Amino acid sequence: MKLESRILVAGSFSALCLASPAKAEISETASAAEVDGSDQGGLEQIVVTARRRAENIQQTPLAVSAFSGNTLDNRSAADAVDLAQFVPNLNATTGLSGGSAANYFIRGVGQVDHVATVDPGVSVYVDGVYLGRTNGADVATLDLQRVEVLRGPQGTLFGKNTIGGAISIYTNQPDNELAGAVKLIGGSREHFEGRGWLNIPIVEDKLAARIAASYRTQHGYGYRYGDGHRFGDERTGSIRAQLQWHVTDTLTFNLAGDYTRTRGNATLVQLTGAGPLGFLPEGYSQYETDSRRHTYAGLDAGNRLNGGGAALTATLEIGAATLKSISAYRGLHQLTGTDYDGGPGAVIDQKQATRQHQFSQELQLGGKALNDALDWVIGGYYFKEKIDQAVPIYLNSPTALNQLNFIDTENLAGFGQASLSVTDKLSLTAGARITREKKTQHFQSFFLGSHEFFQTAGYEGLINTPESERGVETQPYAGLSKTWTSFTPKLSVEFKPSRDLMLYASWSKGFKSGGFNSRGSSSEGFIPYDPEKMQTYEVGLKADLLDRHLRVNLAGFYSRYNDLQLLVLQLSQEGAAQIVTRNAAKAEVYGFEAELTARPVENLELNAAVGFLENKYLELDPGTTAAGIEKGDKLPQSPKWTVNLGAQYTVPLSSGASITGRVDYTYKSEFYFFAANNPLDVQKPYGLFNARLSYETPSGLEVAGFVHNLFDKFYYSQREDVRSSYDVALSWPAPPRSWGIELGYQF
Repeated sequence: MKLESRILVAGSFSALCLASPAKAEISETASAAEVDGSDQGGLEQIVVTARRRAENIQQTPLAVSAFSGNTLDNRSAADAVDLAQFVPNLNATTGLSGGSAANYFIRGVGQVDHVATVDPGVSVYVDGVYLGRTNGADVATLDLQRVEVLRGPQGTLFGKNTIGGAISIYTNQPDNELAGAVKLIGGSREHFEGRGWLNIPIVEDKLAARIAASYRTQHGYGYRYGDGHRFGDERTGSIRAQLQWHVTDTLTFNLAGDYTRTRGNATLVQLTGAGPLGFLPEGYSQYETDSRRHTYAGLDAGNRLNGGGAALTATLEIGAATLKSISAYRGLHQLTGTDYDGGPGAVIDQKQATRQHQFSQELQLGGKALNDALDWVIGGYYFKEKIDQAVPIYLNSPTALNQLNFIDTENLAGFGQASLSVTDKLSLTAGARITREKKTQHFQSFFLGSHEFFQTAGYEGLINTPESERGVETQPYAGLSKTWTSFTPKLSVEFKPSRDLMLYASWSKGFKSGGFNSRGSSSEGFIPYDPEKMQTYEVGLKADLLDRHLRVNLAGFYSRYNDLQLLVLQLSQEGAAQIVTRNAAKAEVYGFEAELTARPVENLELNAAVGFLENKYLELDPGTTAAGIEKGDKLPQSPKWTVNLGAQYTVPLSSGASITGRVDYTYKSEFYFFAANNPLDVQKPYGLFNARLSYETPSGLEVAGFVHNLFDKFYYSQREDVRSSYDVALSWPAPPRSWGIELGYQF
């Protein structure tokens, strides 16, 4: 390609340039040819396993974004929530109390409710293992191989709770080279972080181990008026170890274990509006504030998390087929809470204690047939989860009401998918999954004996409250059970006019699990609700142009969203108002996504990612209006426009070292955090700039500096306006500008 043409490409994208997902590392099942580098300085191929097999992303007929661990490092991304800055139509926020909880929304579909009775709408997987809870789902970018973000329903191959999409995180696997790395980071708000990994070959070509660890501490950015108490401090340590054993040329075992421990305090929350109900004490509006960094909140419930698990992955080559087994156990204990009145009094103070354990087993058998014209995979999945959760809350009363939920889930599924190349240019894909899920939930509620116990008790004490601390019982121990069956098929057709161009059209279904309401104030409030369902029609184009110096990926979609699980207001037989979860709406969602990458000249990469999203309610049950949801409202966390722009340029030095500079810009248009679209629930449009400059030597030494939110833009990580029901509107300011210096060495 001539230099003039490459410069023309750069000019064409000068208004749409962002460094894109660089090469995603290949799965162990792919051949070297599949990741053959770029020719003549063009863009590298990106290999993903979104369809349970390793393939070029440009030949994958679905909307997927992929990022290697190196790409995320170059963008100074610290965790999975940061992906929302790079992926079109993805929105992500941390939990209301900070820490490692995360809420993901793709194409307007997700879940923000923190109680364990509801399931996420976007699932997170680590090395093929599903994470059952949003607690702990903000995975740190420690020794990652790649991250894949799949947009749209993934019910056929991934199953439950992928109605909006799936985020698949893959860690680096042990290999036969002695290698390691260490990195130290220091920065604003007394940020210190140390991380590293070590790969150890034990028996050549047979046995290898890999261990990765990190520790991070940083002060918060929120302060309490009066005594200066700081909110948002974080101290998190993580460790992961893997052992890989090649038993024979055809049989491999990989045993992995990980553990994370977080200690900190609640993030900054502010009272930004007091309602007209008279629920708050007289004069409480004096504690409203629009300060960027201060609050009057009296409760700091802390943020404590212990979580981890183990997984055994076995891979067996059987002729032209591969059998894969993933057996995994995970668990977490978390204690957190929020000052829901935003003031010094215990008017609406809430804590949350969660204890969760899960076991999963997946079998996959896949391969090729008909002279490689047929790619197929079949499998089975079993998942069992147990959750104990206590949610004690003060509602302007002398003692806290402790609401207990004990949930048992059992999920069994079978699936299959096949792609047939009808001709060299035309192929068809068909797949289906059938899922049977049973949930059993027990409820109990009673008043705690003292405010001191509420303040000091840990998750064990709140879940297994001793008799001496139990007061008046409002809901006796009772249980419900229900079984749901879901069928989630997928069909697609792919047409490849040339090696570097693919067109596709698909139809797919997904679902989010049903459950039982947990907020009823009377026995008739504890009712089941059914799964959410979505079917999506999608068309797309994937093209590598100009000798692979320009890459264009486009997707357009239309979705019918049924049985939306919404919080609505319901009256008990006694006339008391209670908030319950019901399948209360239908909606339609449509839009498009565009991802562009250009390498106009050597060492310069320009990228853009643009998402457009529209949605509207088609039907609403009458009860939703009483809860503040109206037909003209938008789905939560669904900005109409998400834009991501940036550029990366590397300057080679004569010594063999290099200097790399990078800048990123992220824009999100206006959106609401919750379904009711209340006035103080809105996030106005905002844009963020991030920058990074690094120096790297041939010996493996790297020095880098970075700035996040360069111009210190003020925006919110969460807002909630419930003045019509609880008399308050709250806001959680997002982090201000931060900077850091990195020193790393890899051998």
